[in-house]
Amino acid sequence: MYGILEPPTIATSELHSHLEQQAQSVAPQIELVAATISVERLGLTRNASSTPYIVYRVKERRCCTFFKRKLLWQLMQAMLRAEYRIEDKIRSIISTPDFSLSFFIGSSWRHVLNHQICRFVERANNLRRLESIASTPLSAVSPPEETISDPVEILVAAMKLAIAKSNWNLVKGEIAAYPEYKTIAWAQLTRDEKQQLCALVPEAVKLLVEAKRNGAIAQYCEASEDGLYWVQVTLDSPPSLVTSCGVGNFIKEAVARMVKRTEHPPATSSISEGKVA
Repeated sequence: MYGILEPPTIATSELHSHLEQQAQSVAPQIELVAATISVERLGLTRNASSTPYIVYRVKERRCCTFFKRKLLWQLMQAMLRAEYRIEDKIRSIISTPDFSLSFFIGSSWRHVLNHQICRFVERANNLRRLESIASTPLSAVSPPEETISDPVEILVAAMKLAIAKSNWNLVKGEIAAYPEYKTIAWAQLTRDEKQQLCALVPEAVKLLVEAKRNGAIAQYCEASEDGLYWVQVTLDSPPSLVTSCGVGNFIKEAVARMVKRTEHPPATSSISEGKVA
């Protein structure tokens, strides 16, 4: 089953107070941004990871902030409970091309449109900001007071932070979100910084990157921080869940299938659409 969730119908005169009450129920738990914001979208980065992020405006500035999956889960669970009367736990979350989100709840997928998600996140964040509640269990995910909006600056800062903390997880989301800027950011690192950053990349990720470059797989993304990856051999094939230990064997099998397809291509008509490896 698959359905689009619509919030209960509420009279216009009651709408604003209703939304404030809903956001108030989770406001003490979250503050994605330490400012009053206007949210444009909430999504998950693609390819290298599934790091949650929001794109928002603070006055005239357009910014992007990344945060932990735990906070996304907490926030979306609260939204479903407050706006849609859904108490069942979320089992999985995926992002769609229009930046809406789909949730696997119970035994079916439910879809929530981007503008509905943004409205809830914006009100929850801004109420939290206005109340200035000091204690929060997830304060570590709050961004610095001076929010960086330039993609290259974001990448360079994330790369240097990952090096300083010896933690690849601190940069993988930013690299996935801004792939077109990573070469420019990479050039701004010193030789030693480049070597240190390369040493942090998990072996499984190196293998997957190389396999994608060679055409053995179509795409991949991180399924969890525990070393699980969703991997698609072709864009029209279902993704396979692969452990970090099993990535090597999975790629070997994918390469073998690719070689077999090359040596014994399927019969085609005189007009066919080719695929470049």
